[in-house]
Amino acid sequence: MIKRIQFIVEVIRKAVQRSLTTVFLVLLYIVGFGLTALTLRVIKPGFLSKKFTVDNASWREASGYDVDGDGNLRQS
Repeated sequence: MIKRIQFIVEVIRKAVQRSLTTVFLVLLYIVGFGLTALTLRVIKPGFLSKKFTVDNASWREASGYDVDGDGNLRQS
């Protein structure tokens, strides 16, 4: 009898846990990300669409790495 009650309680616990996880994740996505993005668009309108560039970087663009289709086909 105790084993059956424990099994029922475990099934109910898993169902409640899954439903609460789903509800809280939906709230996080809508409230957390949605309202944050809207607030950011009101405070700084062009911030989310701005492309960032680094002017003082110590690296340089790679060159000489063109794709050679014929050379790739000859490889074994």
